[in-house]
Amino acid sequence: MYKRQAQETVLGIAGVRVLQAAGYNFDVIHMNEGHALPAAFELLRQYNGNLDEVRRKTVFTTHTPVAAGNEVHWVDTLLEGGFFAGASRERALQLGGENFSLTVAALRMSRIANAVSQLHGLVANKMWEWVDGRCPIRAITNAVNLHYWQDKRMNGDKSFDELLAAKREMKEELFKYVANVAGKRFNPDVLTITWARRFADYKRAWLILMDKDRINKLLDENKVQIIFAGKFHPDDVMGKEMFNKLLNRSHTLKNVVVLPGYELQLSGMLKRGTDVWLNTPLRPFEASGTSGMSANANGALHLSTFDGWTVEGTFPGINGYTVEYPELDDDMPWERNGENPVNTKYMYVCHAELNAILNRSSGSLEGAKLYVTLFPCNECAKAIIQSGIKEVVYMSDKYADEANTIASKKMFDMVGIKYRIYEKTGRKLTIEL
Repeated sequence: MYKRQAQETVLGIAGVRVLQAAGYNFDVIHMNEGHALPAAFELLRQYNGNLDEVRRKTVFTTHTPVAAGNEVHWVDTLLEGGFFAGASRERALQLGGENFSLTVAALRMSRIANAVSQLHGLVANKMWEWVDGRCPIRAITNAVNLHYWQDKRMNGDKSFDELLAAKREMKEELFKYVANVAGKRFNPDVLTITWARRFADYKRAWLILMDKDRINKLLDENKVQIIFAGKFHPDDVMGKEMFNKLLNRSHTLKNVVVLPGYELQLSGMLKRGTDVWLNTPLRPFEASGTSGMSANANGALHLSTFDGWTVEGTFPGINGYTVEYPELDDDMPWERNGENPVNTKYMYVCHAELNAILNRSSGSLEGAKLYVTLFPCNECAKAIIQSGIKEVVYMSDKYADEANTIASKKMFDMVGIKYRIYEKTGRKLTIEL
């Protein structure tokens, strides 16, 4: 049982029991993504398997279409860890599948769900339309707390000159921090662009630096200065690589810095001290991304691709600007099946096997053993063969009768790559609380 899933089990099951023991007669449980899903299973236990009663008590928020926010785990692993609060394996399969999807189960165990922007609502409904028995998904656009995020120098009845003076003060405060951390002196009279959030591949921090000749000219002429800030998930190899590449490149660029971290204090300082808040996600993966709202509240313009809340909340030339690159940001199909393969998602997605091979940090894979959830498709099989991997261990052969799996096995057999189903060891993990 992984630590994360153990935490979720405790959060959900113990959370319900503690509230009840403390005398809180709650009417509704709100699951913020699927992390607290065991709470719904605890209610299912208490209501003797009556799913309708569970739905009456449960609502759900889906925050993102990205895989990291839609966890999937092998059902037997969760079962062994007590994730389902005593529900049977068969019941768990009915609700979330063999490769148990926390989001799918949450949609089936809630009476209503919400996405976090109008565009995300459309994406989420399309993304999960195949889930039978799911609850409706409506859109409730995220917002920010102005009392917390807006600097007092920017609110109230202020003249334009007073606001400009306040903005300059806030820029000077930020630049003092930049000088102490990064050793570069920024000019408050120069246009300052900030990209600050989690370093993830789809958020594309690197996009502003793609045109090297143009950006170098702007930097050399002191027309712009750029701040990157944020952190990456420890398991996100691509996010870590992006951060390190930007950090290394910043050392060679005039007036470009990368600040590690994105804690509340630093986040507030960045939003107050920047002129332009940059948001460059690959559409439609940024469900909302509210940082630009709080930057707006501190006199910054929001510059974003046409994604998330920007679609409904940015008014070009007033509080920001939107930019689109059709060749990069076209809406992608979500369908699993269709007469024309080009209109299905499988022409565009990159499977986990290929991601693992392409994004390994170092070293050769010659003779390596690959552990996968599903038996690799034929495209992944080609990459496995070329990489030198000699054995594949899989959890499920769910699509054994489909052509791409048959082709994979044929190719593996031809080149001598071994493949076998994972055999459970029977080992158990006990967690003392």
